[in-house]
Amino acid sequence: MNVEALVNEYQLWLEQWPDGLVALDVDGIILWVSPLACTILGWKPNDLIGLRAHEILCVETRELDHDLCSCPLTNTQEITGRSSSGMQSTYWLGNNGEFINVDYRVTAFLGAESTCFLLHFQETCQQQHNFSELEKFASFVEQNPAAIAEFDFEGQMLFGNAAMQELLLRYGFDDVGRGMIFPHDLNRVCRQCCIEDKSVTHIEVQVGEEWYSWHFYPVADTAEKTAIGYVFDATALKRAEEEAKITQAEARRDFYAKMMHELRTPLNAIVGYSDLVLARSADNLGERDVRALRGIKMGGIQLNELISDTLDISKIEAGRMTVDEEVFHLFEVFDDIEEQLRYLAETKRLEYVVHCDRTIEIKSDKQKVRQILLNLISNAIKYTKKGSVFVEARKSSGGDTVLMAVRDTGVGIPPEQLDSLFQAYQRVRESQNRGIQGTGLGLALVSELTAALGGKVDVQSEYGEGSTFIVALPLQY
Repeated sequence: MNVEALVNEYQLWLEQWPDGLVALDVDGIILWVSPLACTILGWKPNDLIGLRAHEILCVETRELDHDLCSCPLTNTQEITGRSSSGMQSTYWLGNNGEFINVDYRVTAFLGAESTCFLLHFQETCQQQHNFSELEKFASFVEQNPAAIAEFDFEGQMLFGNAAMQELLLRYGFDDVGRGMIFPHDLNRVCRQCCIEDKSVTHIEVQVGEEWYSWHFYPVADTAEKTAIGYVFDATALKRAEEEAKITQAEARRDFYAKMMHELRTPLNAIVGYSDLVLARSADNLGERDVRALRGIKMGGIQLNELISDTLDISKIEAGRMTVDEEVFHLFEVFDDIEEQLRYLAETKRLEYVVHCDRTIEIKSDKQKVRQILLNLISNAIKYTKKGSVFVEARKSSGGDTVLMAVRDTGVGIPPEQLDSLFQAYQRVRESQNRGIQGTGLGLALVSELTAALGGKVDVQSEYGEGSTFIVALPLQY
C-alpha cells in the first residue's frame, strides 16, 4: 500500500489523530502532512510536500548538527519493519524561524508496492503545559478544605483528598467498616448517581454533636461511571435552625400567655355577673332562666380552666413551673369544684358520686391538686355517654400517700393508644368520640403536674367498658 492509498483509506482517522503526523518515503521525502502537523510547525502542506524532511526540519546548531546520512528522519533502514523504540526529543525548525521542541517517533508501513514511514510528534511545551495544569488541578483537589471523595457504583471509595481522610480518621468506622461520616444509604446514592446519572444533594449525616451535608454528582467522562461526593460541615447551620425553632416556640408561648391573660378579664366578668344575677334574682326567675344563667356561669368557669391549663403547659415547656406549698384538707378541693362538675354531669344525665376521707390533710400545691382532679373528673364526664362517674380519695395502706381514683363507665381506651395518652395534644381516636370537643391538653397536664408534686398517675381501661385513673400523691411534698 502506498502513502496515497493509506491517506485516502484512513483520511478521517488520520486527520483526527491527537499527534502531528508526517508521512515520508524511504528517502525521507515528505509525502503527506496532517493539519495538526501544519499547525504546530507553521508550514503549509505545499511548503513541505516533496522536500526532504532533514533539510527543512532539522536544526543546524552545534548540539544538533548532523549530516543527511545520520539523520534519524532519513536513516530508515534501522526502523524498517518495526516502530522506533519509544519517543525521542529534538528541535525542529518552524516556518517562523524559531526552534520547536518536539517528542517524536517513527512508524514503518510495509506495503506490497512500496514502504513509507509515519512521524508521530507532539510539541513538548504543550505537553508540559498540560501536565502543569493537571498538577495544579490535583493540588486544588488535594488542598481543598472541603472533603472530596470518588466512589464506584457500589459505594466503594476510590479516592479521598486530605480533608476526607482527616474526617475518616476523626470519626472512625462502624462494625462493617463503613465510615461513620458516610451516609447510611451510600450504596443506593452511588447507584443512583452512576447508573441513573442523577445528582443527589443535601444528605444530612449526624456524627455525635456534629452535622454534615453530602452532595453527590455523576462523573461520566471516565471508562466506568463514578460518583464524586463533596461533604460540608453543616453544624453551625443546623444549630442556627434549632435555635430559630426554640426562639419561635418561645415567641408562641409568650403570645399564648399574654393572650390567655387578656381573655381572663372578660371571662371573670361573665362568671361574676352571672353569679351575681343568680344570687339576687333566682327567686324571681323561672327554672329555664336559672338553668341558662348557670350554663353561662359554668361555661365561663370552664373557659377559665382551659386558659389555666394552657398557661401551665406553656410554663412546663419553658421550664418555669413552680410549686407553692400549703397545708389543706383534701375535701376542700372537692367542695371547690363540686358545683362545676355536678353541673357537667347533670347536663349529660350522669350519676356523679364523690367519696373523700374528710380527715385527709396534705401539704402540697392546692391549686395544682385542684387542676389534677378537675381535669380527670371533667375528662371522665366528657367521655361517658351514660352511667356514672365515681370519685374516691383515701390514704394508702402505708399512710404516707393519698390515692385519688376517678372511675367512669365511658368508651374506654384501646390498648395501643395507652402509651401516648399522656402526651400533649393527644386524644383517644375512635368513631365513638366524634362530636366530643377537646384540646388534648388535660391528661398531659395531669401527668406533668402529678410529677411536679412528686406523685405518679396510672390508668386502667377496658375498651368499651370504661376507665379508671389513679393519682398517688405524697401527703408531704
